[in-house]
Amino acid sequence: MIRVFLIAVLISMVSTEARAQVGGGGGSMDTYSLAEPLQQGDLVRLGFWLDQDLSGDYSVDERGEVVLPLVGVVSARGISPRELKDRIRTNYRRLLKDQEVHVITLRRVRILGQVRRPGLYHAEPGMGLGDLLALAEGATDDGDLNRVRLFRSGQVLEEGIGDGMNVTARLQSGDQLFVPKQSWLRRNSTAVFGAAASITAALVYRGLASRN
Repeated sequence: MIRVFLIAVLISMVSTEARAQVGGGGGSMDTYSLAEPLQQGDLVRLGFWLDQDLSGDYSVDERGEVVLPLVGVVSARGISPRELKDRIRTNYRRLLKDQEVHVITLRRVRILGQVRRPGLYHAEPGMGLGDLLALAEGATDDGDLNRVRLFRSGQVLEEGIGDGMNVTARLQSGDQLFVPKQSWLRRNSTAVFGAAASITAALVYRGLASRN
């Protein structure tokens, strides 16, 4: 009876763990506009082939403006990243006739929880959840990658690390990536199942010995 009880307890614990991992997952990222204007703290990254001194990251200020070399103040208020890129390229074409500027906009995202370097980061378009996690140098040994969550205003937008989850083109400023801690069972599964196996083996041995 003791052996049956131990097996039933272990099965119940594993089932609870599995339900916790597959649950959750909020709304789809597709419900959010790709044209969200840049906000304070976002970055505009410029790349020049010939004038490397002009290349660099330039922050959007509290007025929704970014100050760029040679061009000066460029407003990002109320326009999409694509429109902002076109505006910047147009300005530089008037000043630099022999080269094209490469423009990337980066969203501000906070990465928290069981990661090696939690904090504030800037995400490039086309990055997935795994790429975001890499910005913080990956999860710690206790981090649960099956339950990684991307939050916006308290809502879960995406959950778990999986293929094809290229979400940062849709990111908005202030989104948060959170890596929770593994459950006690996952962190101690080897010891738990080892102890259960030892107890079961001892009970079986005693049962066999008593029959003899």
